[in-house]
Amino acid sequence: MDGKMRSGSHRERMPRKRRSKVFEFSHGVTVTVGEYDNGKVGEVFIDLGKEGSEMSGWANSFAICLSLGIQHGIPIDKLTHTLGDLKFGQSIDGFTSIPDLTMKLLEKEYCNG
Repeated sequence: MDGKMRSGSHRERMPRKRRSKVFEFSHGVTVTVGEYDNGKVGEVFIDLGKEGSEMSGWANSFAICLSLGIQHGIPIDKLTHTLGDLKFGQSIDGFTSIPDLTMKLLEKEYCNG
């Protein structure tokens, strides 16, 4: 296998120069959202301020998968519906988990309605 996706999906890569928004939460959690030129989400980074920790690795992996899904055309509202309200780990600023915090942020900032 040559490593290419066979599903027929197309990845919309981020432009070299792009805007981003940074959202800071308690416990050292920072979510950075990179945007396409039209203001739509293109990538997500999650920094837990715990470099090298297992939890930080899981958060980075989640952000990479989320970014790839977005770049392959999965609608934000579908992702927020599916991945929001996941309950595990440490509660942060009233959110039930890092994925919950991230998805509620994307829903609030980027979903219509």
